[in-house]
Amino acid sequence: MNQTLVLVFLDAEGKERNIRIDDPKSDLEPTEVETAMNSIVSKNIFAGSAFVSAAKAYIITTTTEDIYDQAV
Repeated sequence: MNQTLVLVFLDAEGKERNIRIDDPKSDLEPTEVETAMNSIVSKNIFAGSAFVSAAKAYIITTTTEDIYDQAV
């Protein structure tokens, strides 16, 4: 099972911008994520359209099931 944390921000033009983080820690609390997102917004660390607000965050969980694997 693989997990990806997706942080969604709004930029100065009102468009959604995403940051994806592979293998986030399993015990993330919503307040931790919100604090980190607000820190990213306040530090304005990315070039281009600035992030003006944190919009939402979610985790994508995927599983992989091999159905064919030819031995090489």
